[in-house]
Amino acid sequence: MRVKRIKVDRYGPLKNLDLNLNPGINVIYGLNESGKSLTMDFLLKKLSKKQKAQYKREDRVNEKPEGYIIFHDTDDIKLEPNQCLTDFLPKIKDADICRIFVMKDSDLNIPDSKYYSDITYRLTGSRTADIDKIKVKILEYGFLTKSNLGLLNTSKSSNLRDRVKDANTLKRDASKYIIEIEENNIRVLEGRIFTNKIKLKQMEEDLKKQKVAKQIHEFEKNKEAIDEIGLCKANIETLPKADFLNSLKVKLSEYITNEISYQNHSKISKFSIWGIILSFLFCFVYWLAWIFTTQPVIGIITPIMTSFFLLSYSILWFIAYYRMKTQNELRDEIIEKGKEMGVVEETIEKIEELLESNLESIDECNDKITENIGALKRSLDLIVDSEKVIEQAEKELLEIEGKIDLKLRIKYKQSKVDALEKSISDLRNEISTSEGDLKQHSEKLYEFSRRFSKLKISLSLNEEFDLHIENSDSLPVLIEKLHQFISFIENRATTCRNALEIFNKISNEEKEKINQLFDEDNVSIELFNEMTKGKYDNIMFESESGNIIVKESSGGEKSAYKLSEGAYDQLYFAIRVDLAQRILDGDSGFLIMDDIFLSYDIDRLTEAFTILKKLADMNWQIIYFTAKDEVCKQFSKVSENKLIKLEPLE
Repeated sequence: MRVKRIKVDRYGPLKNLDLNLNPGINVIYGLNESGKSLTMDFLLKKLSKKQKAQYKREDRVNEKPEGYIIFHDTDDIKLEPNQCLTDFLPKIKDADICRIFVMKDSDLNIPDSKYYSDITYRLTGSRTADIDKIKVKILEYGFLTKSNLGLLNTSKSSNLRDRVKDANTLKRDASKYIIEIEENNIRVLEGRIFTNKIKLKQMEEDLKKQKVAKQIHEFEKNKEAIDEIGLCKANIETLPKADFLNSLKVKLSEYITNEISYQNHSKISKFSIWGIILSFLFCFVYWLAWIFTTQPVIGIITPIMTSFFLLSYSILWFIAYYRMKTQNELRDEIIEKGKEMGVVEETIEKIEELLESNLESIDECNDKITENIGALKRSLDLIVDSEKVIEQAEKELLEIEGKIDLKLRIKYKQSKVDALEKSISDLRNEISTSEGDLKQHSEKLYEFSRRFSKLKISLSLNEEFDLHIENSDSLPVLIEKLHQFISFIENRATTCRNALEIFNKISNEEKEKINQLFDEDNVSIELFNEMTKGKYDNIMFESESGNIIVKESSGGEKSAYKLSEGAYDQLYFAIRVDLAQRILDGDSGFLIMDDIFLSYDIDRLTEAFTILKKLADMNWQIIYFTAKDEVCKQFSKVSENKLIKLEPLE
């Protein structure tokens, strides 16, 4: 089967290209930008039906190729748009499709660092490089050394080998210590400590609740104090003013003080009136006596004595009257003020009784206000003037209300607080004494905990946990975690070792494939010898090192990567031709080439076309794309086919 015609209707800037191909060698020549790469890309995409190029510098056109290809076998086969060779199975045999080979310049320019891995893959399909990468990943995953497959002990593995060794030692030590615990009855003492700690925790919780209850009690007490202050002030507002009451009290005091004097003056007033009357009677008697006796003395004494007594008693009566009048006026004033207080009865006793009641109420309210303000200052630790205590206290209580749970229904008892504090103190002393007896045991547990933490098990198990070894019951958990860690590392290492063994076998099998390329019937040796004009007469492969060695006719040997660029490409070309012959088992094939001889000088180019001529004589069809005039000249020497020239694209 061969390509008979390539018709490109449209593929990017490439349009209306019609190429007729012949058996043997076909050279398609064109300068840069004449469409060589696009033509080759068109051909490959039509053959494979893949819309993405498999070679670098392709995929310059992001569209489906429009056109067709005609193949010739016994009959012509036309690949219409959206068709490829596999669409014609079984008319076209799968063996025919496998006879298509493609060589590009990149195939013959492999970086030295990738030579052996790439040549292995390109020649045999061997994945030795991939296998080596997998083996490296397996070693990294299992944290294994490359030399003896033991555990790594580097910073990258966090000293895994030492950690596993320490884990085994810790596991053994913990198991032994569990036996010691049983023999020394340490568990009983631990149980007592554990029970006491539970009791202590409960008591501390109860004490905490009592303290909260105390806060609530003080909060409510302070709220009551504020409420009582407000109530007292309200009560005071309903009572007469203090100045009024004090003024009334002074007047009452004055009235009561003058009341005895008032009684005396009343008596004096009455006595003075009787004195005046008697004075007139006395004067009248003496006057009658003077008339009837006509004594001159009596006539003189009578007016004098009458005037004296009359004046004296008049003065006494005036003084008594004035004092009584003042007392009565004071009484009237007190009664008026009593009416202002609401006393209906016009009695001094009722007024005095109400006055004392009001003053007592005011004093009682003021005392309560003073007492509650002092209590608020002490309770809330306030340092402000008395006038600002209520305002500051309300702010403080608002903050406290947001911090405490007022729904707590536990009654605060100072006696219970005292009892709890004493019990807690006693229990702590008992626990401290017991722990003192277990000091060595506690130190041992702490050492186990420290050693376990140092192992950094979470790094390997990918599990976050923090094991605190506080009592004997924690030791079985410790041993279980250590067992998980050790088993995980050992199982992973064993699995990785088994995997490496499998991949080593695969790698050896892959290398054996390459050995088969360089056996005694190796055509590549003959071709390479011919292309280099007898300079090299043998090709060998060192499976251990993975090196390809060429042997010089002079007896010397060198690695393939030390060859010159041209000789290097000749070696690779010879091996590829040999591989194609082996795959086809001597049958003819179809070869597409894209300027693969770029590094060849004229002599090497001549030898290369000699090889192509041999392939053509074996019924191979070769399509060679080039922009080199030297290639065209060599082509004309070995083939009668006409050179196919491509015109520059518009």
